[in-house]
Amino acid sequence: MDARPASALWKRCLRLLQAVEFESTVNAECELRIPNEMVAGLPRSQKVRAILLFPIFGNADNEWSRLTATQFLDGYAPSDSIYDQD
Repeated sequence: MDARPASALWKRCLRLLQAVEFESTVNAECELRIPNEMVAGLPRSQKVRAILLFPIFGNADNEWSRLTATQFLDGYAPSDSIYDQD
């Protein structure tokens, strides 16, 4: 076991790790395609760690857009229509 403090060990590990980010789709066979532009920089025949981020409920982008629009329009009062006129 390493006797160094956890924070020092963590900082050392961070120097040894590289991260890449891309969007992809998990297909029906639960396979994930890595975009061609990412393939060149990836290690070959080596274990990697993968972290998948996905919305828990439906499409997060659509829900976020709907929430933003709703909150924006909630602040719109009939008296604001004066600004809509030419």
